[in-house]
Amino acid sequence: MKKTIIVLMVLLCLQIALSAATIEKIIIQGNKKVSRDTILFYMKSKVGGIYSEKVLKQDFKSLWNTGFFENIRIETDEVGGGMTIVIIVQENMMISKITYNTGKKIKQGDILEKLQENDIVLTTFSHFNPVKLKKIEQTIKEMLQEKGYNEGKVNITSEEDGDSIALTINIDHGPKTRIGDIVFEGLDTDLVPASFLK
Repeated sequence: MKKTIIVLMVLLCLQIALSAATIEKIIIQGNKKVSRDTILFYMKSKVGGIYSEKVLKQDFKSLWNTGFFENIRIETDEVGGGMTIVIIVQENMMISKITYNTGKKIKQGDILEKLQENDIVLTTFSHFNPVKLKKIEQTIKEMLQEKGYNEGKVNITSEEDGDSIALTINIDHGPKTRIGDIVFEGLDTDLVPASFLK
């Protein structure tokens, strides 16, 4: 009985192995500045490996998270029992210039240091990423709030410069917020020490 079960399991494993398609080819289209090797580096799917839709979905997520691309499309084609994977990408533009209009209340160096602490990279020749810019705006707003400028505004504008893009970070710190009187509703001042109320 045990031998029969073992034989059946071996046959089942062989059937699964034979039915699993092998990745015969990976074609990449649309990349200009991001090399083929860089794209393949972020993928688990490899030529000669077993094709898996689950792994391919992970590859899509991994490529998207690089911030290199504005759009990604993955297509597959079965040819002679093997699979061909076609990855079509549209790259984000490269940042050619970054201008900081910070005013006197916050320094460019402090911003860069804070971004680095939050694992946010913003440099020339890095890829333009609108999602990243929103995170940068929020980070700078938090810096202003820490300094007491709760009404501070941050606006990052972008302008295409040929096949790249120039960024301008505009910061308006606004008036500094000061705390006036603190009123505790329902508190009987007769029971509170005079030193506490000063």
